[in-house]
Parts: sequence; C-alpha cells; structure tokens
Amino acid sequence: MSESLNRWTGDEWVKVTNVNRIELKGGNIALKIYSGLSAPAEFYGIWFKTEEIIKDSVVEVYIPTGEGSWEAQYSMPKGSSNFAGASANDRIYICGGGGINASANRIYDTKSFMWSLGDDMPKGSIYLAGASVGPKVFMCGGSADTNATRIYDTITGTWSLGNGMPRGSNNLAGTSIGTKVFMFGGIGNANATRIYDTITGTWSAGSEMPNDSSYTAAASVNNNAYVCGGTSNAESTRIYNADTGTWTVEINFPSGTYGLAGASVANKVYMCGGYGAVNSTRIYDTFSRTWSLHNSMTPSGYYLAGASVGNKIYMCGGTSVNNATRIMSIPDKIYEDGTAVLLSAKSNGSEVLGVTRILDNINVFIENAWMVKDGILKDYETYVGNGHVWRLLKNTD
Repeated sequence: MSESLNRWTGDEWVKVTNVNRIELKGGNIALKIYSGLSAPAEFYGIWFKTEEIIKDSVVEVYIPTGEGSWEAQYSMPKGSSNFAGASANDRIYICGGGGINASANRIYDTKSFMWSLGDDMPKGSIYLAGASVGPKVFMCGGSADTNATRIYDTITGTWSLGNGMPRGSNNLAGTSIGTKVFMFGGIGNANATRIYDTITGTWSAGSEMPNDSSYTAAASVNNNAYVCGGTSNAESTRIYNADTGTWTVEINFPSGTYGLAGASVANKVYMCGGYGAVNSTRIYDTFSRTWSLHNSMTPSGYYLAGASVGNKIYMCGGTSVNNATRIMSIPDKIYEDGTAVLLSAKSNGSEVLGVTRILDNINVFIENAWMVKDGILKDYETYVGNGHVWRLLKNTD
C-alpha cells in the first residue's frame, strides 16, 4: 500500500508519503505504521495536535554497544541435538530431538536461570523447526510427521495441533514476523516458503526460496526473514521481505555451513555453530548489510537450537555437548525515566489507538503505538529510530 499521512513535528504539520505497511499486532492489539523504503525505516503514527504528559512512566532504552562474549551452563535436561528452539514470555523452549527425547519440551527461565520440563510435545520428532508469536510456540515438521503443526500455549502449558503444514519436510528453518510463522526449505521441499497465519490458523505458500537448501537457520528483524547456510548454497544469505513477498540473495555468508542455529537482537542477526565451523559466531548488521565474525562460541556445537530474549542470545545443546546452554550477552547503554508525551489518539468505540513519544536525556526518542480497549492498556510495540532499536519494557497502567 502507499498512502500519505500528516505528521506534527512540534512546529508544523508535514505530509508523510510512501507509507508501506500498516500492521495490526495480535489482531487489534497495537497499530504500527511503517514509512520509508530502506532500513533504518522511519515510523509515524496518525498524529493529532494536542499533547499531554503521561504520568508515572518508566522507560528503559537499549542501544547495543558491542558484540558480547559467551558463557555456558551445562544443565539442560534431556540433552540432545537436531531439535528446535523458540522464545516467549522471557523463556526459551527447546523441543524434540533424537531417540528417547523426541517429545521433550525443555523450558529455560531467563530470569531464574533454571531449566524445567513442560508437557511432552505431541508427534515427537527430530529435525523440526520452531518459532513463536506472542505467548504461543510453534514446532513444525520433522522426521516423525513432516506436516505437523504443534502449538504450545505458554500460558496454559498445553499443546494442540494445528492444520497440517503444506509441503511437509524435515531439516527446515523457522522464524516469525508479526502474527505469522514462516517455515523455509527442508529435505524434499528445499525451495518451499510456508506461511502460517496465527489469527486464522491457516497455511499459505509464499514465493519459492532461491538458492534452495536444507539444514539452514533462520531469524527475523523487522519485516525481513534471514535464511542462512545449508547443505547446498552454504554461502547464501537469503532475505525474504514479508511485506512484498519477495526474495533477495547475497553470497556473503562467512564460514558457510549447515546444522547451525540463528537468533536476532535489535538490528542484528546471529548465526552460530554448524558442521565444520562449530565455534563460529557470525553477526549480520541489517542496516549496513554486512557480516562479521566475532568471539568464538564456547563450547562448540552443531545441530544445536537457538533463540533470543532481550539482549541475550541462547544456543542450546547440539552434537558434542548436548546439555550446554551457551549465553551471549550483548552490551547495551540504558536510559531510564524518560518523559512520555502523548502525540496522538484516535477513538473507535471502546478502542483507543495512540502514539507516544519517549524523550531521554539526549533527546533521542522512540515512538510507541499502543491500544486501550475498555479502559485497559493492552500492549506496546517495538520501533527503530536513528539507527538504533528501542524497547519499552514497562507500561504506564
């Protein structure tokens, strides 16, 4: 879509053009409007001249300042490899694996640093892929049932099965963007792009993945999915734009391999380990579109599973050290106690959509779309501004 909006700058109204996406997060939770055709994008709301201070807000603003270092724990239960990972509600979920651990549902609490076991995953499998949307984790495909869509509700702690995934496969890669889950490639359907709409519970096909492969890894930043490595075309960085449904390919992935794992923090993608490159930590800056190699992952691993929570990357299990929890903390600079200014509000019956600007002590801002429904503040969103990624961690209700 392409529309124009008026934006209040504080001094005058400015017409904003090339609005290329309007997204409703979680099916009417938060309105997010993207403007700008190249990263870093600019974000605008539906503006309105009246400004009002929101009281008692606490804001933590994170700016990644380095690449961090690895530490490790060795306590993951039911150690294994060739499984899948995802994160939700400050927890990491590592599911499936080889042999007697095919149904294992391992849960790592990133606040208490403790592992526990949840209810067994149905249709237990090896070689599956994971992703999450909101409080739900999706574990798809795998050798036991290549079409399986397993859904774990992290609030109730229960599993259910969704509609079967088309072009079933194993050794595929998964990630999520917005309210949709994406599953890429895999043995027998190495060019497949499968899209699961978590609102409607239905699968659809996306455009075929170029430089097709299996044993790849995926992660997402903003509206792009990054699918890297694989048993073929191992030097490929495949980039899928969820807005346009199109692919681009860069032949620049360092230490190209297969059996690796991916995750993202802020504007960067992290691809770790893999066969023949078991210590590699590859970092892709989505703004500059360049890869770099950084501190070696310890202990080494391949056929591992990865996810991120906050400013930390977690790489778990894998061949050689199957009970390892490898943690990489990304250093950041934090600004607290920002001033929240209400820039816009739009009422629609019981729903109010608004955009809030947060000012910190150096006048860098984030803009948060939020929604109030029946008097209750529902959710916030994440924004990119001035080349940094920001996150509002505490609400104002």
